[in-house]
Amino acid sequence: MLRMRLTDLYDMRDLDDDEEMLFHAVSDDALEFDFEVRTMPAGQITTVKTALGDLTVVEAMEALAEDWQHELIAFKRENFDEDRVVILEDDRIIDGNHHLVAAHLEGRDLRYIQLTDAPEPAPPRP
Repeated sequence: MLRMRLTDLYDMRDLDDDEEMLFHAVSDDALEFDFEVRTMPAGQITTVKTALGDLTVVEAMEALAEDWQHELIAFKRENFDEDRVVILEDDRIIDGNHHLVAAHLEGRDLRYIQLTDAPEPAPPRP
């Protein structure tokens, strides 16, 4: 079973960027947690929702994506990285939207880690 830490996927500059969803979804305690890398079958990808709202990622990209996003998805389809790991929190994507859509369009399985696997943050000391 493959395991991975968030710090294996991102450098601290990315993890400290408060404009990224990941910054708000991850506690400091989870940064060094060894997450199990799971595989989502291609047919299940259409069920993953956006981090905001009730649209799935695929629905949101079809309805709302800008030209640059379509170009990025096309690039990711042509250069599909089967080792890329996306980040989910329950049934919502936190990071990897464009890769997820590329996997869907290519009919490829998707590797992911589930943030809810991490332990709850330790309470502050009194």
